[in-house]
Amino acid sequence: MPMRAATAAALLALAAIAPAQETVRPDRRADRPSAGPVAVRVAPLELSIAADDGFYRSSVWEGAPEVADYDAETVTAAGARRGRVELRLGRGALSRETRAEAGFPRDPATAEDAMRLRVSGLPADFAAPAWQVDFWAPLAEPRRVLRSTYAASTAEGPLFTDAQAWRTRPAAVSHGPRFGTREHPLSLGPGAVLEEALPLVLRALRFEDGLSAYTQLAEPLARELAGPPTTSPAIIKVRRPARPVVVPGASRTTGEAWEVAVEAEDGRRLRFVFDDSPTRTLLRYEDDRGTAWRLRSVSRR
Repeated sequence: MPMRAATAAALLALAAIAPAQETVRPDRRADRPSAGPVAVRVAPLELSIAADDGFYRSSVWEGAPEVADYDAETVTAAGARRGRVELRLGRGALSRETRAEAGFPRDPATAEDAMRLRVSGLPADFAAPAWQVDFWAPLAEPRRVLRSTYAASTAEGPLFTDAQAWRTRPAAVSHGPRFGTREHPLSLGPGAVLEEALPLVLRALRFEDGLSAYTQLAEPLARELAGPPTTSPAIIKVRRPARPVVVPGASRTTGEAWEVAVEAEDGRRLRFVFDDSPTRTLLRYEDDRGTAWRLRSVSRR
């Protein structure tokens, strides 16, 4: 089945379990009582159409990267674990070898040619990172993964995964205490998005209240891979939060934020709240696995 047909069929199945995206249009006739809001069904767009590919080429990303610190909590069967997460996002230069294999030239307008996202998880005692994810993507196409790495320290031993999407034959190399070192084909398909890259990818949406888009969401690579990573059809929904959002470090409470919900056919549910600022800082994150982040502070350094 062609990729577009398979995606359309999967989205029809997803629509059966997820409510349709709707916008509300007030009744246009003021000379009679309204029977209520009129709902207009909005079809989801392809993610490439819903994206603002010029976002990371903006001058706001020149200079030092944005560094955001979060209070983090993960609720498991053993109880709640608390710590801290640091998200560092900025421009960076790729190696000449990576640029050549990835098939795109250095951006002539800037010395850098990629966005780099680093997410570090630290325990409550602020010791060395317990885990760390790095992700690289082109400035003009942040949905396109070039490379993503994951490293973690566990009681069983170190874990490491390297998704090398720039290679002629893309592969995911994984090393861990259970399966040893393995190399799996990395065939995510056109337009697929890595879950770890969502804090970078979603910022580059064309934020509009009621916007919806579809994509293929890859399963997390932040783990020891037993086999090739798979993808699941997913719907992305954008709306203004129903209640005001408190922005840390600001002198006021503001409703100027965007809420983005990601609902995948395989059951994953993720929720992001971004500030309505030039860099669209991530304020909050939650998922169905019991993970929650709350912004403490943000700076450029």
